[in-house]
Amino acid sequence: MRLSSRESTVFDLEQDAVRSYISENAEVLTSERDAPILAMSTCADADPTTRTAVFCYIIEK
Repeated sequence: MRLSSRESTVFDLEQDAVRSYISENAEVLTSERDAPILAMSTCADADPTTRTAVFCYIIEK
């Protein structure tokens, strides 16, 4: 998803807040799980405040 680097919710350690943000704003949402979330982001364009972020679950085997 594209988001602002100033969006504090995605940097919140409270996983429930992050889950809600993802559910409300995701462009693609597969299945939801009750597992820790990892977020990776990079600049989306020349404006460093616009980010492209990918969220995924950390699944231990």
